Amino acid sequence: MLANLIRHKRRQEAMALFERIYREIAQCEATPPEVVRNLYCQIVFCLLSAAESRQVTGVTAQGDYLLYTAAKQQTLAQLWEALGKAMQEYFQATERNCQDIVTRVDAYLAGHYSDSALTVQNVAAGLGFVHTYLCSAYKKHAGITINQKLTQLRMERAKQLLADPSRKLYMVAHEVGYTDGKYFVKLFTKEVGLSPKLYRENMICYEE
Repeated sequence: MLANLIRHKRRQEAMALFERIYREIAQCEATPPEVVRNLYCQIVFCLLSAAESRQVTGVTAQGDYLLYTAAKQQTLAQLWEALGKAMQEYFQATERNCQDIVTRVDAYLAGHYSDSALTVQNVAAGLGFVHTYLCSAYKKHAGITINQKLTQLRMERAKQLLADPSRKLYMVAHEVGYTDGKYFVKLFTKEVGLSPKLYRENMICYEE
C-alpha cells in the first residue's frame, strides 16, 4: 500500500500511512528488531526505485546511507526519522520536477517536431525519463498529452509555412513531420477547421 502511494506521488496519504506504521510498531514493544529493519529496508528500496525512475538524485544519492548507515540506528525513532526525511525530500523533489517537466518537454518538442519518427518514447529517452511517468506527469500539469502538444506545434508551424504560396502541400507536410501528405491534410482540417488549401487561400485574401 505504502509502495503504491510513493510511486504515484500521493504525498499526504503516504506520509499519513508512514506515521501510522510507526505508531503501531512503537506501541508493540514485542516487535522483533529484525522485523522492524526488514520493513524499513523494504520501504527504502521502494523509495529509491521511485526516486531513480523520477531522477530525484537528492534521494538516490542517499542510497548507501539509508541502507547501511541509517539502518544501524539504535532506536526506532532515529530509524524512522532518517527515512521520514528521505521521503519528504522525495515528494518535494517530485513536485518541483513535475513543474519543470512541462518546460523541458515543450522545449524538446519545439526542437524535434519536424522529425517524422518522433514518438513519446523518443522524448522520454531524450530527457532521461521512464515514458509512462513522463506522460502522466506532463498531462497532469499541462492539461494535454505530449502527442496533443506535438500536434499543436506542428499545426502552428504548418500555418506559418502555408503563407508561402510556392510551398507545395506535401512539402509543408514533410517540414512539420508528416510523411503522408493525405494524413497531414486530414489532420490539419480536423485541428484547424479548414483544409490547408482553404486556409492558404483565406490568408492570401486577407493579406490583399
